[in-house]
Amino acid sequence: MPDFKDVMQHNSKESCWIIIGGNAYDMTAFVDDHPGGSDAIMRTVQKNTRPSTCLAPSRTTLPKDKDLGPVSHLPESKTAASANTETQSSPIDILPLSACQSLEDLEAVDKARLSPHAAAYYNSAADLPVFIAPATMAKLGHEDGERCLARGAARMDIAQCVCIYSSVPVPDVMECFRTDPHRRDGALFFQLYVPKDKNGAKALIKRAKELGFKALVVTVDSPVIGKRDSDDRFKALRQHSSGQSSGNVVLPPLPGHGAQMLRGVHCSNFTWRGLVWIRRAWSDLPIVLKGIQTAEDAAEAMKHDVQGIYLSNHGGRQVDYAPIAVDTLIDIRLQCPEVLKKLDVYVYGGVMRGLDILKALCLGARRVGIGRGFLYALSAYGNNGVVSAINILSDELQTTMRLLGVTSLSQLSENYVDISEILSQRQHYLRRPILKL
Repeated sequence: MPDFKDVMQHNSKESCWIIIGGNAYDMTAFVDDHPGGSDAIMRTVQKNTRPSTCLAPSRTTLPKDKDLGPVSHLPESKTAASANTETQSSPIDILPLSACQSLEDLEAVDKARLSPHAAAYYNSAADLPVFIAPATMAKLGHEDGERCLARGAARMDIAQCVCIYSSVPVPDVMECFRTDPHRRDGALFFQLYVPKDKNGAKALIKRAKELGFKALVVTVDSPVIGKRDSDDRFKALRQHSSGQSSGNVVLPPLPGHGAQMLRGVHCSNFTWRGLVWIRRAWSDLPIVLKGIQTAEDAAEAMKHDVQGIYLSNHGGRQVDYAPIAVDTLIDIRLQCPEVLKKLDVYVYGGVMRGLDILKALCLGARRVGIGRGFLYALSAYGNNGVVSAINILSDELQTTMRLLGVTSLSQLSENYVDISEILSQRQHYLRRPILKL
């Protein structure tokens, strides 16, 4: 008479025992012949927690010599209610990386694991024309943080934009990128928030150049930090729970009589003229302006010594109702299409599918940035998650191109998208006020 613990030890394809109606059966010879495939049996057998009762054929159809007899010390059967509770577990609890077919799948796995701090941050608002958008708190999702993103860029030959506020020291991110044994190319860009101190800014630019960054991405949409309720609420609750907050209401200064620049962490008076000294400090390497949100600013950028513009509303984290990047891209195409010929246009915001990348390319974008999607991939599966996410996007983009009869990115144009339909949708939402920044 086999013991329950003994049965649970036979949980591989080479030796597979299963319990049906209280008896143990040797299913080893049957595993590969199961109509549902071997996985149909192995999924349950390898849990090693309770006898399987539904993955094998009826006892009457099994050879008698496979019947190993009644199982001793068999655990009591669970009630139907408790069994249903187990079987109704969310698929994200068991979804392996190999089964993730989209960035939404990676997001679902990640959200099941996110800490409250990471959730507050994420959700507050090459040949592959994709780049990894800058992130500041990647270590919230994985201990290697931005290193995972750098490895993904190196292994899949795309660019990563590294934020000055990276949770991993910037030199360490560059070293990880350069020395990755699986690197196939790629590039790193440096995102600069212009400090209040010009000499400090010049020192940062010099250091970025010494480290080997290929482009300087100057952030121009953050003269002050936006009011981010999720972040601020999390910080306030953490202070309250740790006893740092007394709960007493402190009388604030009168409006206009407080700090000289409320939420003014960076240089708040940076203008187009500032690009002159930045160019001198950065030499002749490419400069990209990040945070362009109007066709007028895009046209103005052509008059200055920059090579690209980065259309973004900062992930919706700066000001509500700021225009999304694709709306700005359409405005540029309609009002000043010469921008698309003179400058590289990078688009960032809300993209999670290869099809959306293709739409942006058709409208004139050079590359499309993805931030949260890669953070979800990183948090869920580390290095492998990032590489898999890039591969998924590549597959989706290539598949869509083939279905359109397109064999090269250079063949994409506005002829493949119905701009009139997009404009019609924009008219439909005119009741929602869009800020002109």
